[in-house]
Amino acid sequence: MAFDCFAVTKVGAYHLSSECNGDPGGTPMVEKIASNPSSVVKGLEVGARLVGGSRIELQTQGVYLFSWVTTRLPVDAPLLGGSIYSPVVRKCYGDNTDELVALFFDQEEAVRSFNEANPTSLDQRWAHKTKEVLTAAKNYPAVFEIAPSLEAWCNST
Repeated sequence: MAFDCFAVTKVGAYHLSSECNGDPGGTPMVEKIASNPSSVVKGLEVGARLVGGSRIELQTQGVYLFSWVTTRLPVDAPLLGGSIYSPVVRKCYGDNTDELVALFFDQEEAVRSFNEANPTSLDQRWAHKTKEVLTAAKNYPAVFEIAPSLEAWCNST
């Protein structure tokens, strides 16, 4: 079953889904659904999707696509007569949004909050909605990762 929610930032609103085009094994989707006409972040227009990752990370700084990538790095091994290659797993980021204001389950509520005046990072007006979404997103660890800074905010409010 798909997990869908909506992220509001200072200059846009986004639809986040654990499934892209109904494909449960596919890349998750982050699609822009509303935009501040006076500010276009990275040229991303309404209807465009973020690219460059197979998972979604929710951070205080925004929504990020990322993938875990395994590379092999040389390690000196003089006892073996040279170098060996050791696998190293690292996080590679793709596209991202601007600062996170709130998270919602309801699209209309997300768009309404986007149109409110003077949004702030992790706006207290919608803190309870954001917490609800974060709690539910934890049930989808194969798709969503919650950054420690956002987790700390959630636990402190």
